[in-house]
Amino acid sequence: MAETNGTSDPAAEFLAREQETLAGLEDQDLNLTTTSRTNGVQEEETSSIDSSKPEPEKIRVWREEQEKMLKTKDAEEQVKREELKQTSKKELEEWYARYAEQLEKSKKMNR
Repeated sequence: MAETNGTSDPAAEFLAREQETLAGLEDQDLNLTTTSRTNGVQEEETSSIDSSKPEPEKIRVWREEQEKMLKTKDAEEQVKREELKQTSKKELEEWYARYAEQLEKSKKMNR
């Protein structure tokens, strides 16, 4: 707790000690997760993955299968979307035809 006469603040002292201890680590590029404080909220920043290492075979195969599956699903979705557009267009044309027919019947009945 901070004392009321303003002589010491344990939290501020702790943070100052930690900043001094860790000051040298900021300059080193360790490819590790680092944390920073902004407005009292802790945020994590991750460095990019080292691309010099080859990707494991299982991961490469999985990634290729996922890409194929997504392409297949995208193609199927596009086909279904086109079918739905055609069906909707046909139904709308039929509705307008029925509406025009009903309108003509109503006009004749009203005369």
